[in-house]
Amino acid sequence: MARITSKGQVTIPKQVRDRLGLAAGTQVVFELDTDGVRLRKLPPGTALDRWTGVLELPQEVDDFIGDLRGEP
Repeated sequence: MARITSKGQVTIPKQVRDRLGLAAGTQVVFELDTDGVRLRKLPPGTALDRWTGVLELPQEVDDFIGDLRGEP
């Protein structure tokens, strides 16, 4: 049994973490179905996935590409 904290957090029992191979930093997804909710471990991402969203462009992507191409 587990309880939800005031911040919406739940501690996953150690037996469950060990069986599913869940460790700190493991990404999971909650899937709703007719009986309740399912917790599913996401497969590890590629090295490129870790960098997604890191670069912030100074303008919209289409404008940025247009500037690179020299378009007015």
